[in-house]
Amino acid sequence: MLWERQDKRIGDDSISILWLDRGMKPVKQELDSIYFLKILLYFIIGSVWFAFNEARLLPFGLILGLLAVRHEKLQIDRKIEYAILVIASLLGLFGIGITVTWRF
Repeated sequence: MLWERQDKRIGDDSISILWLDRGMKPVKQELDSIYFLKILLYFIIGSVWFAFNEARLLPFGLILGLLAVRHEKLQIDRKIEYAILVIASLLGLFGIGITVTWRF
């Protein structure tokens, strides 16, 4: 059984501590606004492409996003994060996103 203790808080107000009935181990829970912000940031980062002479060649945002997912401390489901990054990179490939172009 999980319950929230109101007298214990971490320094950040966006995270509350839940305590397990046995062993009293802390479990971190994110607010919905933090969850939505992380999904939005992954979507924006995932849509970044590098283009050389008008040809999109390198999905830089996808690579950067995959590295960020692996080293994140407060994780939502990794499968959801990976799916958002892949969808955003596909949309970036078709022109909906951020493209950084180098012309030689």
